[in-house]
Amino acid sequence: VSGESRQFFRVSTVLCAYEAEVEGTSGCRIVDASSMGVAVVCDFEREIGDPMGVSIVLKGRRFSGECVVQSVRETRAGWRLGLLCVSGSGDLGDGVHALTMDAQRDQLRRIAGAA
Repeated sequence: VSGESRQFFRVSTVLCAYEAEVEGTSGCRIVDASSMGVAVVCDFEREIGDPMGVSIVLKGRRFSGECVVQSVRETRAGWRLGLLCVSGSGDLGDGVHALTMDAQRDQLRRIAGAA
C-alpha cells in the first residue's frame, strides 16, 4: 500500500531499538508507528479484531493500554501485527505519539550526520 493512500503518516522504526510487551510477551520489535498505533513483529499469530494489551517503555517511562489487531502478516522474522490503539484505555496513545516523535528525531540526526 502506497504512503499516499494511507490515512495516517507512518514512521519506520526498523533502525531504532524500540520494543513492546504484547499480551505479556516482551521483546516484540516495533517496526513502525503512527499517531493511531504501531506494527510489531512477534513470535505468535493473532486474528484481525483480537484485543491485546500492549506496553512500551520510552526514556524510562512505561505506557500501557489496549490495542486491536488490524492486520496480520507472516514474515521471516515472525508475525507482523498492525495494532490500533483503543482510545481511553490507558496512556498508550501518548506513548505511541512520543515514540513517533523520538523516531523522527533519530532519523533527522542520522540524516544530518550523513550530510
